[in-house]
Amino acid sequence: MKEGWEVHLLTGVGHAAIGAVEEARSEFELVLRLEPGCAPAARGVASAVTTLEGDVVAAPYWQWAADLREYWGPDASLTSGVAGPPRPPLSRAGLAHRFLRGGLWEHAVQEARACLDLEPGRSDLVMVLIRALWRSHQVAEARVALAALLSRQPLSFPANLLAALDAEVNGGDSSRPLALARRVDPLLRGAFRVLDTSELALLDPDLETPGRAEPTIVPAQPAPVAPHEALSPAAGGRIGVSKQL
Repeated sequence: MKEGWEVHLLTGVGHAAIGAVEEARSEFELVLRLEPGCAPAARGVASAVTTLEGDVVAAPYWQWAADLREYWGPDASLTSGVAGPPRPPLSRAGLAHRFLRGGLWEHAVQEARACLDLEPGRSDLVMVLIRALWRSHQVAEARVALAALLSRQPLSFPANLLAALDAEVNGGDSSRPLALARRVDPLLRGAFRVLDTSELALLDPDLETPGRAEPTIVPAQPAPVAPHEALSPAAGGRIGVSKQL
């Protein structure tokens, strides 16, 4: 499990617990390349930056971690054990995640684009943009953005899940992106943050969603799309979330 995000997260927690701050930061940053929405890892990075470089430098990292909580949700199963400063106010990036969760696709697209103009390296916001584009039926642009993200981060867990689902729905070969997703999350434990129950069933009928209820987000009146343009059988269904290019 060299690319397992949970393993690297726990390794980072262990390094932090014994005061190996630089090693902890390296592990947490690796997690965020594999699972860009991992709020516990972002909090770990923020804590490490606070120790190494001070509160002022760390402030935007804490904001980033707060943004990711909009995607990650109240997940108590894996945490970095970092207390941190009080949670900062909701930023535009956090708002983009919240719009996505709420099914406000066009608003999510607008906010994600505005944030990416300032922070083009934010993989979590790229994922917001991709998912919102698909849900607002801008499929061609979503696929271009997804391909670009995978070219930069070929082991991005959520990106490979979406690529696998797209292939499955449209008669392509989903085996490669699904295998890459499993390299990062062998049991696809984090898949419920990206796909809804019906979409998960397409990739693996035996997958079980976590105990907490995840509301399905459906646009009020989804526009009809041709079969080859739909990422999932229910084009209006939720493409992801429990909370963050």
